[in-house]
Amino acid sequence: MSGTFTEKTNAIDKSIAFDFQFFYFLDAVLNIKIGESVGLEVKDDVHTQLNSDKQILIQLKHTIQKTSSGLPIALSELDTDLWKTISNWSQIISDASDGRRTVDKQIPFVQKTIFLLASNKSENGGNSFIEELNAFHIDNHRYQQVKNKLKALKKKTDNKTIKKYFENIQSLNDEVLKIFMLHIKFELNEDNLINRIKESILGKVISANRVDEVFTKLHSNLHKDNFLAAKAGQPIIISFKDFNSRYSKIFDDVRTKKLVRHQFSFVPPANLNNQTFIRQLLEIGDFKHEDSDSIIRYTTEKVMLENHLTKWVADGLLTTDDVDQMYEETTAVWHTRFRQAYRFADGMNAEEKRTKALAMIDELRCHALSVDLNPLETRLSNGVFYYLSDIPTIGWDQEWDKKFK
Repeated sequence: MSGTFTEKTNAIDKSIAFDFQFFYFLDAVLNIKIGESVGLEVKDDVHTQLNSDKQILIQLKHTIQKTSSGLPIALSELDTDLWKTISNWSQIISDASDGRRTVDKQIPFVQKTIFLLASNKSENGGNSFIEELNAFHIDNHRYQQVKNKLKALKKKTDNKTIKKYFENIQSLNDEVLKIFMLHIKFELNEDNLINRIKESILGKVISANRVDEVFTKLHSNLHKDNFLAAKAGQPIIISFKDFNSRYSKIFDDVRTKKLVRHQFSFVPPANLNNQTFIRQLLEIGDFKHEDSDSIIRYTTEKVMLENHLTKWVADGLLTTDDVDQMYEETTAVWHTRFRQAYRFADGMNAEEKRTKALAMIDELRCHALSVDLNPLETRLSNGVFYYLSDIPTIGWDQEWDKKFK
C-alpha cells in the first residue's frame, strides 16, 4: 500500500469505522422486538424504529487513536466528533426539505426521537458538557446551565469548523433546543462489539459452544444481503418479521442440534501410499500407485470424516457412544456384504475374487450412512469405510485380516 503515513492511517481508520458501523447494526438487528425495524445509513448511520412510533437515530464514531496506556482516547468536551454529530442532528431537526421548516413541525419530531452517539472513545469524566447534560437529564430546571455551557465552549475554541457546529446547534428555537438536549444519549467505551453481539446471540437460547457458528453465518448472510440491497438501490431496513423469515433457520439449525458441515484445511500424511486403507485398495486394484488424484481424494474424505467427528463431539452435538454405534453399524453393513461376496470363494480364482472385492467397495461407496439419526453426505460416508479399513477393522480382499492386521 503506497502513500504517506497519514494516508495509510486514514484508510485503516475508515475501514475499521465501516466494520464498527456494521457490527453495531448487526447487534441492533439481533435485539429488535415485534413491530420494530433497524436501518443502516437510511435515517442515520443506524436507526431503530420503535413500535411506539418513536425512533432512535444513532451516530457512530470510531477512533484508532490510543492513550499511552493503550486504550482508545476519550471523547473530549471540544471533540470534533461530538460537535459534528450534534450539529448534524440539529440540521436534521430543522430540515425544510423533510417538512420541518417551522417550530410546530420540529417539536413533535424531537419529542419522538432519541439521539444516540455511540463510540469506542472512552468516558473519562473530563467532558464538562456531558456532565452538564447528565445533570440536566436528572433535573430539567438546569436548562440555562446547558445553554451557558454551549456558549462557554464556543468561546473556548478557535477552531472555525467547531464554532460553525455550535452556531448550527444554537440556531434552533429555544423550546426545540431544550427538548433536543433532553433526548441526547451516549454509549461510550464500545470497544468490543463482537463480544456484545455474541452475548446477544447467547441470549437467544443458543448453546455457548454454538455461538461462534451463529455469529459467522449471521455475519456472512447479513453482509451479503446488505450488499445486494444496496446494489439494487434499496434501503437497508430490516424489520422483526424480516429478521425472523430470513435468518431464523440459522438459529433453528443449532437448536435442533443439526450436524453442521465445516471447512477444514487438509494436511496430507507424510507417506500417502503407506496408509493401511490405501494399501488395501491398491491390493484389490481399485487404482494404481501413480494415481495420486485418487489417493489424495480418498485420504481427504477419511481425514474430513475424522475432523468432523472430533468437532461434533467437542461441540456436544455427538457423544463418543454415538460415534461407536455408527462404527458398529457400519461394520455390520460391511460384514453382510463381505460374506455375500465371498460365500463361494473356494471355487474362485484370484481374478474373480478381485472382481468381487471391487464390486463390494463400489457398492459400499454408494451406501448412505448416518450417525445419531443424522444422514452423512457421500464423502463422509466413504470416509467412515476408509477410516475403519485403516484401523483396520474391515477390509476388501478375502484375506485382508491376515495381510493388513
